[in-house]
Amino acid sequence: MTHAFYQTTEVTYIQRLRSVQAEKTVELEVLGKNQTEARTAPLSHEAYASIQAWLARRPVESAYLFTSFAGKGHRPTARPMHLSAAWRAVQRAARRVGLAHVKPHDFRRFVGTELAKRDIRLAQKALGHKCIETTARHYVLDELAGGLTDGLY
Repeated sequence: MTHAFYQTTEVTYIQRLRSVQAEKTVELEVLGKNQTEARTAPLSHEAYASIQAWLARRPVESAYLFTSFAGKGHRPTARPMHLSAAWRAVQRAARRVGLAHVKPHDFRRFVGTELAKRDIRLAQKALGHKCIETTARHYVLDELAGGLTDGLY
């Protein structure tokens, strides 16, 4: 899950997963907040493998990668997972490993921050932000390392 930088709304409605063999990458087509056209976003090989394992054992066929359950969560459906179900799934998994107060967006913030530390433009593209200022405002840490200005003069 730490490989994910998608918004919860993007994850619940993912329909296309494609492997780009020439570049040896995996991509998703996601429709983000305030977007009218899907964008292509990278997916880690670890996440791809987990999704493929899920799809191989999922009891229903669906256009959506993540589907909902009916009847107190016991009957799989072909409908997309609801946002509230995604929240509950993340919180349930977090509690199982002893973490409290984890939200789905925390994964996006973690990965976005780590990417921004390396390259803010890369983070902007991966997160799907139109303006780099959005990325800088939400994902760049303002901590400065000691000695940063040494050797400037």
